Amino acid sequence: MRQGFVRLVGLSALAIAVLTACGDDDGSGAAAEPSASTSTHATDLPFCTEVWVADARLPSRYQGCEEDGQAVSPHRRFCASGQTILTYGDRFYVVLGHPIQETDSLSSDRDYQRTISVCQG
Repeated sequence: MRQGFVRLVGLSALAIAVLTACGDDDGSGAAAEPSASTSTHATDLPFCTEVWVADARLPSRYQGCEEDGQAVSPHRRFCASGQTILTYGDRFYVVLGHPIQETDSLSSDRDYQRTISVCQG
């Protein structure tokens, strides 16, 4: 039994040594930069780049998103028909319940302008 315990302690020590040797140390003594996939949120909101994706569906309880560590509130336009249009930046818009649309510029996109015209009644 004592021999099994010694073997277990030896294997545990070896595993710890191997795991602590792994890492991103480049020998410079500087801490490795976190990758984009391991970024942490400064708010309780999802990252805007994860939410505002062409042809994706906006979450039904969308309350905004996070960009550069800051909360970005949704810009809503309420339509005469009862529908709601949300925009993000100058490139994305969505009629709630429909896929997100991406354009080069909302101000020059004919489909977006037509959608706003219909919205206003």
